[in-house]
This record gives sequence, structure tokens and C-alpha cells, in this order.
Amino acid sequence: MFLQTARAVIHRPSEPHVSLEVRLILDGGSQKSYISQRVCDLLNLAAVREQSLSIATFGSSKGAAKVCSIVQVGMDLKGYSPMLLSLYVVPTICKPLMGQPIAPCTEQYPHLTGLELADCSSNDLNMPVDVLIGSDYYWHIVTGNIRRGMEGPVAIHIKLGWVLSGPMSHSHSNSDCSVTNLSVHVLHAELSPSSLVHYLTSSYVVYRTTCPCCCQASQCEEANLDPGAVGLETVVRLCVLNVSLIICLVHIYCFLCHLFCFVNLG
Repeated sequence: MFLQTARAVIHRPSEPHVSLEVRLILDGGSQKSYISQRVCDLLNLAAVREQSLSIATFGSSKGAAKVCSIVQVGMDLKGYSPMLLSLYVVPTICKPLMGQPIAPCTEQYPHLTGLELADCSSNDLNMPVDVLIGSDYYWHIVTGNIRRGMEGPVAIHIKLGWVLSGPMSHSHSNSDCSVTNLSVHVLHAELSPSSLVHYLTSSYVVYRTTCPCCCQASQCEEANLDPGAVGLETVVRLCVLNVSLIICLVHIYCFLCHLFCFVNLG
């Protein structure tokens, strides 16, 4: 099974000569794009800001709250101007990929003949991945051109060349199956709890926000999470309670005023 991988040169935005060639993977199912801590250290990238995320692995129903740094890098493209990316820094993207015989495909499948592939590897090599391109940049890189044959993987053109996607035919597939553990990163919320409380209490507009992890402190403790960082629904409930209490106090005050006026007039 081919995953959409490519090799690209990334560099510091203000210093193009400080560059590094990395392997990236395209994942339209990811909300955001990521870069490994290893590459950040090699390029000595400085964080431009931080963002609270809930990071979960595949098959997990709960995510771990984490504050991720965001860095910016430039990426060189083929035939296009360099592209500026804002990437979330994570310890690793995934384990090295295996079972990706990209290079021989141009000879095995007629519809791939003559294509300039964006990645190149043989079946026996580990392929480390240091950048994940999510849906925020996916269609800025993918051109939309594809090549499909009677069998074999589909070729997708991106601004770095052609990437392969999908299964190999049974006649060319290897009997040995390799398993790759990909980390799935999910953006938890754009607003921090403090800014959400400020917004709700200032405008008295209440939104119900469901926390995918939990909404009670006891459940957060079992999941080793910080209730203050992920309990957005609890925050909303507290805001609802505060607004309701204020409304009740106003009604009581109005009732007492009317009662006082009625007694004086009587």
C-alpha cells in the first residue's frame, strides 16, 4: 500500500541558505500540519506562538492535552514560488515507513512510465517522515492532475512531482506485510478556557462545546489530563450557571422594587 510521500527542501523563512531535505507525507484527513522536533532542532527554528491541542492516536477515544509550539518554514517547490508553512511541533510524526517500493513502479506499470516521482525508495529501506501536510495546506500543494491505470497505484501530481497512492496489484505485491503506526493529531479547540470564559461572560451568549475527552475532573484524573485545560464543557456550564444567577438576581431586584413602590403608595 502506497502512502502519499514526497521529498522536499525546507528552510528558515528569513535564511533560505539554512535548509534541510526532509520526507513529508500528505494526509487530507488531518486538520493541521506538523513537523518533528528533530527537524526543528536541526534548523534551530524558533516558535512563533503556542496552541493547546488534544493529541490522540489511531483507535483512541481520548486525547492527551498538550501545548504545541508553532514554527514557520519555507518549502521549495518545483516550478512554483517557495511556500510558507506554519507547522505544529510534535516529538514524532510516525515510525519510519516500510514496504514502499516507489522506484520500481515506473517500470512495472505503464501509466507511471516517464513520471518524475516526488519520492524514491526501494522496498528494503526505512523511510523516516518528518513533516505531515494536513488539510490546511493539502490543496495548496496538490494540483489535481492524476494518472490511473488498469491496475496498480494512482499517481497524483503535486508541486514537488508525482506521488503514489493506493494498493499495488497482487502480481507485484510482496507477501510480507509491514505495519506502520501513524500518529493521528487532532486539533482540540482554537479558544483557550480563559478566553472562552471572557467571551461568554462579556456577551452573555452561551455555546455548548462538547469536550471529546471528558467534562468532569474525576474522569480527567483517570485519563491523566488537566481539567482546566480540556474541560471546556465544564467551563460553559459554569458560565451558564453564572448568567442564570445574574438573571435571577435581576428579577428579584425588580420584584422588590415593585413591592416597595406598592407599599409606599398604599
